[in-house]
Amino acid sequence: MRTHTLPATLLALLALSHPAIAQSLFHAPLPPPPKPDTQPADAPATNPDGTPAETQNPGQQPTAQAVATHASAQQGAPTLKQVGLFVVVPPTPRAYAVHDKIEVIINETTTSKIEQNLDTKESNDLKSELTQFPSMRSLLRDGTLLDGIGPNSPNIALKGSTNYKGDGTAERKDRLTARISGLVQEVKPNGLLLIEARESITNDREIKNLVLSGLIDPKDITRQNTVQSSQLANLVIKIENTGDVKDSATKNWLTRTLDAIFGI
Repeated sequence: MRTHTLPATLLALLALSHPAIAQSLFHAPLPPPPKPDTQPADAPATNPDGTPAETQNPGQQPTAQAVATHASAQQGAPTLKQVGLFVVVPPTPRAYAVHDKIEVIINETTTSKIEQNLDTKESNDLKSELTQFPSMRSLLRDGTLLDGIGPNSPNIALKGSTNYKGDGTAERKDRLTARISGLVQEVKPNGLLLIEARESITNDREIKNLVLSGLIDPKDITRQNTVQSSQLANLVIKIENTGDVKDSATKNWLTRTLDAIFGI
């Protein structure tokens, strides 16, 4: 039994004879055009858009506009969204309302460094001499006011100097990393979202409270419904710890009183 196969050249020519759209591997097939509604023979002709068609005499050639309208009705023209390989359609932005949940990624790092130098010098020199003083004996016995100092006048001399030099350096680094979910408290007229998040962790007698608030621009929220803490305006983060560890690191009332009085 013999089978006849077409040459490869003939197959290639047959493939190239088709239009480019038929050869595209990424072209999505268009849906078939809707069938026109059947109308009675005596009903007036209408265009595909529902407008009455222009009457024409038998034998009169259709106009170019009528031909184009009929052709577009038979087969819709493909849009760029259907045939484009690199067309990216942006997603519809989400509309947020009060009590919607948003996750905040806290990644804050602060570094502060303070240097201070102080060099003071002070010198004091005081001299005093008592030249006149009433004699108490003459005043009490005779009632006369006489000079009772005598030939040697008492003198007082003070001299002192103070030198102080001090150097101080303070450096502090803080880093806070956490993830916390908050609720939208208010939607501002310009679209900004006021968010507030609270978290409380209790471990035995140790309690840690974390409070965060700020304003968020909806454009900064990712598709995973997250936002960075650095993108919040009027950011406020408060951390409070209570328990035995905090109490042991806190000065008692007697120590605080001595510090206030003597500056220890």
